[in-house]
Amino acid sequence: MSDPHRFRREAMVSRAADGSPVIVLHLTNPSENTDLEQLVDEARSMNVRAIWVFGGSIDPALRFVPTAGYVRLEAPVPPAPLLLPAPPSECIRDLQTTCFAGVWGRYEAVSRDPASRYVGLHEKGRWIGICQLDLIERWIDGPGVHPTLRTPNRSAQLVRGAAAYLPRNRPVTLETWGESAQTLEAYRALGFEAVERLPGWELRL
Repeated sequence: MSDPHRFRREAMVSRAADGSPVIVLHLTNPSENTDLEQLVDEARSMNVRAIWVFGGSIDPALRFVPTAGYVRLEAPVPPAPLLLPAPPSECIRDLQTTCFAGVWGRYEAVSRDPASRYVGLHEKGRWIGICQLDLIERWIDGPGVHPTLRTPNRSAQLVRGAAAYLPRNRPVTLETWGESAQTLEAYRALGFEAVERLPGWELRL
């Protein structure tokens, strides 16, 4: 995830997975809709692709589109393991850029995290999916799949591939941004349950 810098008190400017600039805002109460309207007016004069909002409730007149939002899931034990290959280190950043393109809440990839392990999906001679795992924190990053090949089954395979490296008798966390209801259901079928949700909103400029 990139390090966003302050745009104003409530918002930050960051970059989406494809590198395009986005404004990110976390809402905590309905009264902030007034500030949001002002932010939209300011953002239109900037070279940003979109405004992403986490949480809250937005006035329909502002024309924000609801998204799948943020969901954190936990499972008491890892799902059934699936052995997947590891993408070459030099491919990881480009693969993340491609596989998270267009996904709400997904920021521009940074350099490979040496503390993490990565697994991938390799089909018909090319890499089409990636998933990151932190072994110490027992944390799985929601997987990314090539935009034209995204299916709940492929995402679930990547989660199982990451989980294959975890001990079988301890809980695991899975964090997701912008996942479809069908993909979240596929994670539930693996034994995960949602423990935290934030609604998401997007306005493309």
